[in-house]
Amino acid sequence: MARSAPSASSQSSYQQGISTFFRCFKEPAAELFTKHLKSNPGHFKSLLYRGISYKILGNRQKALADFSDARRNGNPCEQLIVDGYVKVFQGNTEEGISLFRKATVQYPKDPIGWHFYGLISCTYLNSSSQDVVTALQKSIELGNEQAGLDYYFLGLIMHSSGQTKQAVHYLREGLKLCPTHTNNYIQLGKVLLEDDQQGEAEILLRKAKELNDTLIEIDILLHKVSLLEKQDDASPQNDASPQDDASPQDDASPQDDKSSQDAYQSWHHHSPFSKESETQQDQSSEHDYEKTRSLTWKWIKENKKEKAMHGKTVLYKIKDPAKDGDYLWVSLDTAKHAGSAFKVWEDKRSKIVFKSSYDEHFKEMKQKHDSNEGREIKKCDLVKK
Repeated sequence: MARSAPSASSQSSYQQGISTFFRCFKEPAAELFTKHLKSNPGHFKSLLYRGISYKILGNRQKALADFSDARRNGNPCEQLIVDGYVKVFQGNTEEGISLFRKATVQYPKDPIGWHFYGLISCTYLNSSSQDVVTALQKSIELGNEQAGLDYYFLGLIMHSSGQTKQAVHYLREGLKLCPTHTNNYIQLGKVLLEDDQQGEAEILLRKAKELNDTLIEIDILLHKVSLLEKQDDASPQNDASPQDDASPQDDASPQDDKSSQDAYQSWHHHSPFSKESETQQDQSSEHDYEKTRSLTWKWIKENKKEKAMHGKTVLYKIKDPAKDGDYLWVSLDTAKHAGSAFKVWEDKRSKIVFKSSYDEHFKEMKQKHDSNEGREIKKCDLVKK
């Protein structure tokens, strides 16, 4: 379908939208894509990324409307991509990925098929196979507009397989092409921190915080840098584990100590693909999980607005880092199934409503099924402390 070239001013709105999207500010990004669409109705990528923004924000109706409009305005390859993404959105992940693969076969010179095949396979199937690596490399080779994201996912795959040097290379390349990608700064900071390059790791993490100061994970990692710097000063008191002054067991059930090795077989500490690296699920990674979980719990307690009890469960009310003005209630997940560290509830007028499980970095585990889905607790049943 023929589409007119966007004007310079509205094109900048689209680029600003992309930049804002990668800073993890999805609502402002959606507004910028809307601004672009006013001057360029039917612009495929604005509709696609606005739809993805709405999906992340939880606005299913608006997301599906944008995907429908994007499909109507896309070329045949782009239509396959939208069809695939909608399948994934609706929970039919493998069907969606098969449509992305179909796009790579029917339109091998269009990078968007390779891009989404690699990206969605990584994100939803935790796949780090050579097939996925090849798809991401092919997307870059064909000049994908979002090649920075391809490099980012290649970095995650290399990191999950223990190839630190390659991981650093790909993540650096990703930042060259997408210098506002907050998660890339965070991931590169993590990799360098693990490689004992604390100085550069801190610089990257502070850059991430400049881009988005609402992400709890950045504060946790910067606190970890601070602890490591204190350890380097050889102070015996500073060698203590964060659990010494911020242990989840302060408020948790005694069963917290009894979870088995199996509880960590699929946790998401280093990347979305650590399920593939079973050889890395050893005592060291278990310790990292507990240490990071403790640091996050300490941050939650220090920044709480209220504390309450529901039965024997301790809940803390904190500001929602993703939505300005909203609040969440957080409790420890003592079962720790699939790497879950926290149970998170949304604060409503007269009740709290279960939202999702979160990992030790306080990232939502959107693909994890939870028996608490749809559960509500009346505020009158909470005992304030």
